[in-house]
Amino acid sequence: MLVAALWIAAPVLAQEKYPSRPIRLIVPYPPGGSTDPTARAFAAWLTDALGQQVVVDNRPGAGSTIGHGLAAKATPDGYTLLLGTSGGLAVAPALGTKVPYDPVKDFTPIGLGVYTPFLLVVYPGLPATNLKELIALSKSQPNGVVFASVGVGTPNHLGGELLKVMAGFQFVHVPYKGGGPAVVDVIAGRAQALFGGIPYTGPQVKAGKLRAVAIGHPKRMSGWPDVPAIAETLPGFSNTTWFGLVGPAGTPKAVVDRINAEMKRAVANPGFARQLEALGLEPASSTPAEFRDMIASELKRWTQVIKEAGITVESAQ
Repeated sequence: MLVAALWIAAPVLAQEKYPSRPIRLIVPYPPGGSTDPTARAFAAWLTDALGQQVVVDNRPGAGSTIGHGLAAKATPDGYTLLLGTSGGLAVAPALGTKVPYDPVKDFTPIGLGVYTPFLLVVYPGLPATNLKELIALSKSQPNGVVFASVGVGTPNHLGGELLKVMAGFQFVHVPYKGGGPAVVDVIAGRAQALFGGIPYTGPQVKAGKLRAVAIGHPKRMSGWPDVPAIAETLPGFSNTTWFGLVGPAGTPKAVVDRINAEMKRAVANPGFARQLEALGLEPASSTPAEFRDMIASELKRWTQVIKEAGITVESAQ
C-alpha cells in the first residue's frame, strides 16, 4: 500500500519540483533582429523567477520553420520552450509552405509576449504626408507607386497586399533581399513606400530620410504617438508581427500556467517593458487560450490575404 501511495504521489511531487534543471528556449532566428533580444529578455526574467537557467538556443533556417519544427517534436515536459513567431505559426503555413508541424495542433500556447509593428514609410519627396493622401495618389496613378518589401510572402509584403485590398488601389511590388536594401531604395526614391520594422525604419524617420505616414499596429504606439494607426482610416487593418512562448503539444498545464503568470509579471514591470520598447516592440500579454485563438485567427486571416493576392509558394521562392 505504501509503494502504491508513493507511485500515485510521484507526478504531484514532480510538478512541485518544476523546474529541477535548465530549460531550453528555442529561437527560430539567428542572433540580431528583434527575436533574439526578446527571447533573451524573457529568458533572463524566467531564470530569476524560476530559479533555473533558461538557455536561449538559436535554431534559424527555412524562414523560422526549422526552429518551430524542432520544438514541435520535443518532449512535452516543460523543459523545451519556443519563441513562436507569426512568421512560423501563421504566415508560412498560410502560404502553403511545407512545414514539419501543424501550427495549431502541435503546440501548447503559453502566452503572447510582444507585438512588432510595421511602420508604413514613404520617400520624403512623395506628395503624400498621410495615409489618405497616399491612397489618393495611388488611385490617381495606377501602378505608379512602387511598394518595396523584404521578400515575396513576407509579413511586410502581405501588409501591402492587405492595404491594397482594403483601400482599393494598385501598386508595383518590388521584393528585396532584406530590410537594408529596401530602405536604401526608398530613401533614394527608387521605390516610394515600404512596410518596415521600427528597428531599421525608425532611425531613418527621425533623421528625416523617410516619412512615416501610418503604423500597421491596430492602435497607436506609445513610442510613436504622432503616427496614426492605419485602422483609424481603414477599420480592422492590422499588419503587426508578434512573438510569444509555446511548448510542444501536451506540455503540462501547471507548467503553462506558471510560465504564463511570470510572462505577465514581466511585461507589467516598467523596467522590463522599457527594455522591449527600446527595441521598437510593444509589450503584450494574454492567457494561453487567448494566444491559441489568436494563432488560429491569424492563420485564417493571412490565408485569405494570400489567396486574394494570388501569392503562391513558387512565387515566394
